[in-house]
Amino acid sequence: MDKKHFELLLRNTPFSRALVVELWDGLSTFEHINILIQLNSITKELFKKAFNDVNSVVRMLAVKSFYIDQSEEPELYEKIKSDISPFVQAAIKEKSLESDFNRLGFEEEIEQLSQLEKLGAVALSDSIIDEEFADFIVKGIENQIISEDEASELVFEFVGNPNCKYGLEIKTRDGLLAYSIQKGFEKMWNLTTCTSHKVHYAIAWRYPLTTGNGGKIPKEILNKMGNQVLETLVYRNYQPLLDLIEKNPKNFDEEIHKAIETNSDYSTSTRICDPFRGNDMDLLRVELLRVKEEINDRIDALTQQLRDSGS
Repeated sequence: MDKKHFELLLRNTPFSRALVVELWDGLSTFEHINILIQLNSITKELFKKAFNDVNSVVRMLAVKSFYIDQSEEPELYEKIKSDISPFVQAAIKEKSLESDFNRLGFEEEIEQLSQLEKLGAVALSDSIIDEEFADFIVKGIENQIISEDEASELVFEFVGNPNCKYGLEIKTRDGLLAYSIQKGFEKMWNLTTCTSHKVHYAIAWRYPLTTGNGGKIPKEILNKMGNQVLETLVYRNYQPLLDLIEKNPKNFDEEIHKAIETNSDYSTSTRICDPFRGNDMDLLRVELLRVKEEINDRIDALTQQLRDSGS
């Protein structure tokens, strides 16, 4: 479809909304998805057409884009609730996950979801509060509501959703809002000190290093970070950490200093070393960090076994 004509379908005007409904049956699945992703809202007529689509992704986006009142449309509401697609169910659950991760009964509710539904709810969210999400990850692992593997995927999904990080970019003069943003920012970075590398790996590589108001990772959190995270921050050229290392070099292990040397040699370009971009060297470096952590964990476990057997 010509871009100029496609733009006409995306205007949020009565005529354009009528055009989309009229043309819907003749559009491809990809065009259906493209329209639903780009439209801020859809009409009930378009929702009914989209929700009758055989493609579950189209139905998922339709549910995401439109609210059905149970009292006004009981039959349609039940039809949505009974859709067996995990993608559609994720769109339904997204609204409840977005509202409050710490409300009464939430743990029981999320235990009923499949991992794909949990991931979809996070991926589709327009705003999940950082502080609540971080608390949920810690409590979820502690209470065995989610495994470390599941937590890792949820964190990866959260960090990969630009909507979840949007609030961090806000530059505000509202003191209460700035405090709330900073607190959530710190809670997320604190996950790198109280969960395994498997869980917080995506935060170390992709979570913002500062807030819109210039908030930074507190020094007390930096001091508690393991070498894997510190190395990652070196590769991300996090200046407050580099300044700390330069000021107190003896406080940091030799491998951190080697990371600085490696990064200095590697960063002849201004590109940030980012393993999620698929660069072979980056992926190899991250894999080495993982292997190092696994070896360290096994050595610690073996040492503890030897101590226990000796006593």
